[in-house]
Amino acid sequence: MANKIEMNLSTKELEEIEKQLRCPTGENGVEIANNMNVSNLSMTLASIELLKLKRNERILEIGHGNCGHLKFILEEAPELSYVGLEISETMQKEAKRINANHRADFLLYDGHTIPFDENSFNKVISVNTLYFWNDAIGFLKEIERVLQVDGVFILTFALKSFMQKLPFVKSEFNLYNEPELRELISSSNLEIDTITHKKERAQSKSGEIVNREFLIARIIKRA
Repeated sequence: MANKIEMNLSTKELEEIEKQLRCPTGENGVEIANNMNVSNLSMTLASIELLKLKRNERILEIGHGNCGHLKFILEEAPELSYVGLEISETMQKEAKRINANHRADFLLYDGHTIPFDENSFNKVISVNTLYFWNDAIGFLKEIERVLQVDGVFILTFALKSFMQKLPFVKSEFNLYNEPELRELISSSNLEIDTITHKKERAQSKSGEIVNREFLIARIIKRA
């Protein structure tokens, strides 16, 4: 059945999936964001756990999608301050709607410059956005800039060895395995604390059941 779904998708439909994954827009964007929230939840929860959140900390999430997972973040510690950044206006609106009962700020930005002062956040998290960083080195330095000394950055993504097999992954994606990640981090003053590799069964955005391989990097800003 899964293979049949994949085969029935046209080139145009696969291109639409790729476009929507980069920047969800309109009704299709809302639908694909709902699917992402479900299919990526285990990745997100594992990433949240590694943040090791503490009382009163300020957390930044880059590319929050519809942020159906916010309650799990806020349950980790009391009196947390959460800020989410998105390039998608559709996702910003959805996140505000879904989380109307939670205290959080959802902001739009240009995908390049993080609109906060230096040392603004104790923790930063980003799940499945690395593929879409046009200037990965420049954007990593932006994350370093807004993160406090000894602050933690959790970066989670599916591995290149897995992603390149998916039918909708084309020119919009920049793919990474662990060596490419280590090279990227070495261009900054950030330091990798731990790298965790995980595998799971998941339904891809084109409908097939796949064995997804992903990586969670726990990264520290040193003085």
